[in-house]
Amino acid sequence: MEYPTAIALDKDALRSNVVRVTIPAKAMFDLKKMQKITESVLDQLGCGNCHSGHDIRFDIEKQFIVDEKLKVHSQMELMRR
Repeated sequence: MEYPTAIALDKDALRSNVVRVTIPAKAMFDLKKMQKITESVLDQLGCGNCHSGHDIRFDIEKQFIVDEKLKVHSQMELMRR
């Protein structure tokens, strides 16, 4: 299963080279998944093999929404729709 990455780049973050990546908890402690996520983020930053110059900060997904049927969705899941 593919795990989306949410990259928040605002003007302040670009000036300070901070990149925030929110990931699902299932990926956080899986080295192969983290390597794939990191590679994807670096590709989007235009520097596929190198992260020098970027301060990449990984956050675990902590925002969830409960629908009318009481099903819990991650905010990232709903953003993909």
